[in-house]
Amino acid sequence: MATVWFLFAVLCIATAAPAVKGGKEGVAVVKSEAVPVLAAVVPKAEEADVALRQIEEELKQKEGVLKEVVMAAAPSEKAMKEVGEPLVEHTNELQDPQSEKPEAQAVFCPDGWFENDGRCFTLTNSALDWNSAEDHCKSLGAHLASIHNPADNRFLKQLVTLGGQNDVWIGSYFLQTRWRWIDGTGMYYEDFITPSSSTSSACTCLRSSGWAKASCSSNMRFICSTSPGSC
Repeated sequence: MATVWFLFAVLCIATAAPAVKGGKEGVAVVKSEAVPVLAAVVPKAEEADVALRQIEEELKQKEGVLKEVVMAAAPSEKAMKEVGEPLVEHTNELQDPQSEKPEAQAVFCPDGWFENDGRCFTLTNSALDWNSAEDHCKSLGAHLASIHNPADNRFLKQLVTLGGQNDVWIGSYFLQTRWRWIDGTGMYYEDFITPSSSTSSACTCLRSSGWAKASCSSNMRFICSTSPGSC
């Protein structure tokens, strides 16, 4: 009986031995199959790290190049000042219209002529009718005086007073429903002391009190006026 059990045990061991061997082979197979998978994963991770580092290096290089371009394009402080100073000066010139005006030139009148507001005036000693007086002024390169504003009016009144005269011819005359200046300037100022509507008295004389209508055939002294350089 003991011999039978011994043989049975040997048979069991012999039968189980290939299974164990096969189990080892199975484990070896599993191990041999797992290793290539890990070997394939590791290189891919390393390649990704290498690629990421290359991208970072490229970005740093591009950032450096961009900074150099910006610095090269930016003007220096000296250049900013050189550009800004003329602009400020030009702006100041634009804000000051007086700087663009020509300098005032001195007015020189010949002997016997008096300067006022850029014109020359003279009071003659001869008494003539209005038309003859205008002809005489023309021979001097002038016209019977025109009066454009209160300042002109005051000046000529003083000239008449200093000359010891009461009435003197000026260049105002009536034609076609309105008063005009013989020198062609517009009449935008008047100082008539008598009604300015025309009757037979179509010419104007100057008094210390104002302007008066008078017959153009009357003989009076007169005032001529001209611009500098024409005397």
